[in-house]
Amino acid sequence: MIISIVSIALVVALAAATMYYGGDALSQGRSSADATAYVTAAQQIGGAAVMHITTQPANPASVADLVTSNNLSGVPNVKSRVEGTNDWVLVDAVAGTSPRMITINLAGTPASNQKLCDQINKNAGATGMNATTGVIAALGTLPYACVAGATGTDPQVFQFKF
Repeated sequence: MIISIVSIALVVALAAATMYYGGDALSQGRSSADATAYVTAAQQIGGAAVMHITTQPANPASVADLVTSNNLSGVPNVKSRVEGTNDWVLVDAVAGTSPRMITINLAGTPASNQKLCDQINKNAGATGMNATTGVIAALGTLPYACVAGATGTDPQVFQFKF
């Protein structure tokens, strides 16, 4: 009986130590997984949009058009978004010079999304975002990025070019 109690106490102590000392690594892994989910979802939408453009006479007006035209089985849901609030937006190219873009506002506040944005930008190859201005170095050359919202209290926006 005493051995069982000591064993349980050791397991609890190890779990507490893991959370205390490994908490940063665990949260970084979470940010990396969420960043990958955003990119993967945007790639699915981008691929479906390209299929739609090649088979239909007009550009899709929304992600819902991609679903109704059977180019996409459903709107991708990313884990850090609230279920049913996926507001992916398709942005057309400007006068044929800019690439098409997919955007989505991140859920939460700018402070709560900072690790996720930093991870998205790191994966895209950005050299860093200026915290005051929200400007990302070499944003124009990146395939995707997380940028600051319109105001300091607006959530960040994930942008994906296709």
